[in-house]
Amino acid sequence: MSEWNATMYDNKHDFVAEYGKGLLEYIPQNEKQSILDLGCGTGTLTVQLNNLAKMVIGVDQSESMIKKAQEQYPNINFLICDALSLPFENQFDVVFSNAVFHWIKDHETLLDNIHKVLKPKG
Repeated sequence: MSEWNATMYDNKHDFVAEYGKGLLEYIPQNEKQSILDLGCGTGTLTVQLNNLAKMVIGVDQSESMIKKAQEQYPNINFLICDALSLPFENQFDVVFSNAVFHWIKDHETLLDNIHKVLKPKG
């Protein structure tokens, strides 16, 4: 995948996060939970997830997106990560993803990785 321009993304493609806001209503109301925001982009929805959990980590494959997310929301942990090789195991109660599946062809590996990072019953 080519590298993203985070500033252009926020200015021209902000509708992606806007569409994703509706997904937030499906996140359980449990301040003790941990959430992984998979494909967090510049952190627009990650900051809202941060209000719903004790721990939130945003991951994205784009260095540019993560850098901008870190600049905008320094109190949230953001990491450059490939969704097909996540460095977590049994760590999250919820995996949130607004716009990742259409960028990745190997859905079986993606779903296996998501399952791997979830806690039992996550």
